[in-house]
Amino acid sequence: MKKILILSLLVVFFYSPVMAANKVNLRGQKCEFPDIKAWGVCEADADCVVTVNVCGLLNAVNAKYAAEQEEYNYCMGPMVSCAEPDAGQKKDNTAAACVNKKCVVVPAVKSP
Repeated sequence: MKKILILSLLVVFFYSPVMAANKVNLRGQKCEFPDIKAWGVCEADADCVVTVNVCGLLNAVNAKYAAEQEEYNYCMGPMVSCAEPDAGQKKDNTAAACVNKKCVVVPAVKSP
């Protein structure tokens, strides 16, 4: 029994870095790690959109990277452990803005 436990631990110990190095998720998909810093770069408010990150939290990215973020979320989802998202966050109560050349989530402006 002790040999089986040791063997199991060795397999996990040696296999985990291989999975991490190959960026393979639990579905067996190879995940690419894009330059996520570029996702938030903007020149104007119109460049930015509100999205949901891999943990279900709202964030803002440059619109041209929204589809790439969605693919990344789908691939990385099984590989990350997240806290529960804030139930108070609602996408329809927020907007995206470009502040200091970075996309950020801001409260939506309500019409009078």
